[in-house]
Amino acid sequence: MVCLSNDESRVLWMYFECIFFLCFVLRSFSCSTCSISRSIFDVLNTVEGSSNLRRVQEISIDVPCFASLVPCARTERCDSQCVLPLRGIVYETQIAHWLEKEFLSPVPRLDADHTVHLRDIRNNAPVLIQLLVSSIVIETPSIALAGDLVQSMLQSLGITDLGSVASFPNELAIAQEVMQGIPECDAVGQRLSGDMSAHTALAKGLLYQAEDARVLRALGPMKEAYRNLFTLNQTILAQYKIRCNNQRDKVDSLKVLLQFIHNAARLRIGKPQVEVIDACRKAIGDDDVGLLAQAVKHGTASALAE
Repeated sequence: MVCLSNDESRVLWMYFECIFFLCFVLRSFSCSTCSISRSIFDVLNTVEGSSNLRRVQEISIDVPCFASLVPCARTERCDSQCVLPLRGIVYETQIAHWLEKEFLSPVPRLDADHTVHLRDIRNNAPVLIQLLVSSIVIETPSIALAGDLVQSMLQSLGITDLGSVASFPNELAIAQEVMQGIPECDAVGQRLSGDMSAHTALAKGLLYQAEDARVLRALGPMKEAYRNLFTLNQTILAQYKIRCNNQRDKVDSLKVLLQFIHNAARLRIGKPQVEVIDACRKAIGDDDVGLLAQAVKHGTASALAE
């Protein structure tokens, strides 16, 4: 059995902690490139083995944007996709360079069908990038991940204005369900506001009655008025809590919709990105679920008019 001193045990524990930290970052990081510097402490003994000197080694690791996407043999096709109107075969060399820059080793390679098969190690979701003659297809169940891939790819290709045709039925269904619940929150809020106004006026009347009874030294009516006022106050407080919860639900629903609009906009770049935001906001303002679906799919105002 090897006996270690307290200092050596602490240093060895810090060394393993650094290794576990780097492994966790490499498995979980996916959306932005960062430079991670971590100090790893190494125990160095002299020839006699009696020195307590320590040496600090600093290791810098550049984590690519899509470190969580790893190549795989073949992935199943999914119905969630984003189609970019680009001649994919023409950009094959630039996209191969983008794959080398933004993905970890082993670098994904285009196969004979000009397709890259990937898998997200965070949720085991399939990701497919296919270069066609007249378009580039990105298939993934996550609209947020598709937006990150589109933005990174277009910036690497030097494209500053481009639309797309997107289809994400699962996330669109969630957004439509949330959108349909917002009018109900508005109706509940208006009803509670009316009830609170009526109860406030009633509370003022009870307060006047109690004060009049106090001036007239009528103890019984005064107690009854204050008892009714206390009960009414409890009712007002309960309705206020309901109103707060209703408002919080409405704000949470709007946050979900705004995040969905943000993800849909990231599937485009330049002017089409602004147009899809305007179209989605108009759909939400008009409470038009169908218009929201068309805005996410086509994005541009011209496509909506057609």
